[in-house]
Amino acid sequence: MSLFHYTDIHAIQSILTNREFWFTHINFMNDKEELKTGLAEIVDWLEIYELVGYPDASKNRAFDFINGLIRDSTALQDSGYALFSCSFSCSGDSLSQWRAYGKFAIELERSVLRDGFELYDCVYTKEEKYAAAHQLGNGVLEKIAGDISADGTVGPNGLSEYGRLLVEAAKFKNAHFAEEQEVRAVLPEDLNSDVSFRVKSDYLVPYVKKTFDIKAIKAIHVGPTPNQELSQRSIETLLKTLGLADIPVIASRIPFRS
Repeated sequence: MSLFHYTDIHAIQSILTNREFWFTHINFMNDKEELKTGLAEIVDWLEIYELVGYPDASKNRAFDFINGLIRDSTALQDSGYALFSCSFSCSGDSLSQWRAYGKFAIELERSVLRDGFELYDCVYTKEEKYAAAHQLGNGVLEKIAGDISADGTVGPNGLSEYGRLLVEAAKFKNAHFAEEQEVRAVLPEDLNSDVSFRVKSDYLVPYVKKTFDIKAIKAIHVGPTPNQELSQRSIETLLKTLGLADIPVIASRIPFRS
């Protein structure tokens, strides 16, 4: 199955030359509700769980643990722990994405890409988010309940599951972004010297660099640009210098005058 990473000419050159993607801090992405949507869905699940309740003491302790941390957003922000994400799409040659993200796209084979990254299909509709939140919440609760002591101390496996809850909360998206058909790679990282910054308008965007298997690339697509033929030839020339001449460069057929 193909995934597409839409971007601009500068990023194309960087990705191909360095064989790495830049994962952006999730609080600095285009959707200003990033992560908030997922956390809100998990809070809704917590409230339903609280109403129903379970006679299992370990599960109730696990619930108290999750409930306390999820609702304390200040503690999460102050912890030095952050999520970084890189976005892909199931939609190829998409005019809306050419317009929004850049006039170039890397087509990748999902099965190869996921060998290096955890990939999550984003959910958009109310029904999808409800089902995903309950499946995720109940699964994490079960695992934490198996690794929590009578005094509420959570072991390493339980803490890891709580981390998974936060990571997967990033796959919940506002319904207005459904057209993007996003699949995202999400990484939990400490805020340390490995974090780089790039300038965007009047603020800095934190990001981390992650290498990937170049064999995942199936093609490079050139969107509707004023100099499409020249853009295509320039990418083909870059690929030859990098020893990647076997990667095809495909021009979009959308007749849009950029």
